[in-house]
Amino acid sequence: MNPGDSVHDASRPTSEETGGHGAAAGAGSGQPTRSPGALKLVQDIQDIQDIIDKLAAVTQQLRHPAGHRG
Repeated sequence: MNPGDSVHDASRPTSEETGGHGAAAGAGSGQPTRSPGALKLVQDIQDIQDIIDKLAAVTQQLRHPAGHRG
């Protein structure tokens, strides 16, 4: 398990909300087609959120080390 796996942000969009794994919605799907620039932006936001989640997990571990007794 990675340190970031235990941290979850409820405000983070799911893959359904962002159109899956980089796939743009097409004609007949009831959703407008996303431009490549918009898809890149969504992917960048997800990457940034992943980094924030990992930093939060590391920060929590540093504040409460497993072997520390106060």
